[in-house]
Amino acid sequence: MRFSNFDNINGIESLIELFDLIYNQEIDRFESNYYRDFYKTIISNVSLTEEGFTQIQAILNQIKKSLIDNGSDLFYINILIDDSINSYINFKSKPYTFKKAKEKALSLIS
Repeated sequence: MRFSNFDNINGIESLIELFDLIYNQEIDRFESNYYRDFYKTIISNVSLTEEGFTQIQAILNQIKKSLIDNGSDLFYINILIDDSINSYINFKSKPYTFKKAKEKALSLIS
């Protein structure tokens, strides 16, 4: 991934303006894909901590409320909200050891 280590943004509120520029402006289809990938990576990376996740969810829900008020499409914002949630859940998840996974699987089938 091009931006996999990017997790720092000065003034998280600027994500609102970035969303408007990337998703609501008429820009080149191919260029917008690059920007959307960048935005999604920011959302996912900042959502890896409790504080970051809370801030990102607040920003995304603020954007969503604005889109609802304007009667705009919610497709992309809903995907970003899901990406943030999934990123946070994956970060908090702890992998099973093989032994634990085997025990769990056997308990589920018996």
